[in-house]
Amino acid sequence: MSQKSGCNWLSIAVGNIHGAMTGSTQFKEKETSHLDLELIKTLNKTSNIPLVLHGGSAIQINELCSAFKMGISKINVAKDIRLLYHNALKTKESVLKAKQAVYDRITWLIKDQYEISNSSNTIIS
Repeated sequence: MSQKSGCNWLSIAVGNIHGAMTGSTQFKEKETSHLDLELIKTLNKTSNIPLVLHGGSAIQINELCSAFKMGISKINVAKDIRLLYHNALKTKESVLKAKQAVYDRITWLIKDQYEISNSSNTIIS
């Protein structure tokens, strides 16, 4: 925690696209983001607080891995999950089926896309 601010985490904007757009673009795929990795490294060195990256759904896996190396502690990927749930409900699938689709997607993201297992003991190299 930052002694001065009392903040436990710091969400940064470093080229990522945070949040769903509204209206007609709300449920469309995001454009691919490109991160300022040097800025992440600088912020990590100067902030002494875990860094959060919103908009992870639109960032390529190689850039995410680099971001973790530079100091990102947490990413948010809600857009992937929200789109899947919304589309499942739009096709008249049951809420239970939509929830299962979200569970399956999260499991795939963690295990296959990000290749994370035993995450409390994992260091990305």
